[in-house]
Amino acid sequence: MRAHWPETVLVGFSGAGRYQPLQTPVPMGKTRTPLAAAPAGRWDNGDGFEIDMGCGDLHSHAPLAVLAGQNRLAVQTPLGWEIIQFARAELIAPNRYRLRQLLRGCLGSDAVMAARLKAGAACVLLDDRLQPLALAGEAVPEIISLHNGPAGLPHTGYGWREKRFSFNRAALQCLSPVHVKQHIQQDGGLHIGWTRRSRKGGDDFEAVDIPLGETREAYRLRLLADNAELAVIETTVPHWLYSKALQARHRQAHPDAQNWHLAIAQISATQGAGAEAIARLGLPLD
Repeated sequence: MRAHWPETVLVGFSGAGRYQPLQTPVPMGKTRTPLAAAPAGRWDNGDGFEIDMGCGDLHSHAPLAVLAGQNRLAVQTPLGWEIIQFARAELIAPNRYRLRQLLRGCLGSDAVMAARLKAGAACVLLDDRLQPLALAGEAVPEIISLHNGPAGLPHTGYGWREKRFSFNRAALQCLSPVHVKQHIQQDGGLHIGWTRRSRKGGDDFEAVDIPLGETREAYRLRLLADNAELAVIETTVPHWLYSKALQARHRQAHPDAQNWHLAIAQISATQGAGAEAIARLGLPLD
């Protein structure tokens, strides 16, 4: 059974007295099968996953249409909402679909991808029926109270609800850097470089450089040995030299460490360090 949707639903901020109408429900559902990990931003041509839709229908689209923005599905993970795009939607039972030919971690959501997502995760189709609240992203508070109900009933009557929601303001946080590269210098130092991403103007492929999108360029680096944090470094340039002398001190302190990593995050003046890119370091053998 699909949920009944009143002719018009009103939603607004509690106490503000201003409401906006929602004429149609946004297609929502839950995953029926687990979702395994996969690389972000690459076509996943595996078995996909099944989803039960409480309302709304899903349709297949050509890969080029998907790359242009079609079939965006927000899936709730323990870390946040991952955006998954799909090219193939096969109806396999009433209100049940198998989604295949996936693009994972879209729209900057790669930082909240789960290693393995269990069945029962909430899903929302992001299409034209999704109406943003009249609230600028920079003005979103940590806690917001919404008041909603049928347009034909008094705001204090049966059918109206008030609920508080917490926000992590993910859309304002810096994306994880990409294209991490490293090479060993003649003196044994390890030079690591990376490329920043931007939420503002980042799709301008004609631009000479990626727009900064922040008041200043800054990065936080966390050096890890077998997941133990050795040092936290800040730099204003997209590269860092792990000198041979510093390597020697860290090796002496952690002689049995097998896995050395560098976690790189761009810093926002208002949101702090964003999502991390974690690179395994290829340290020279002594």
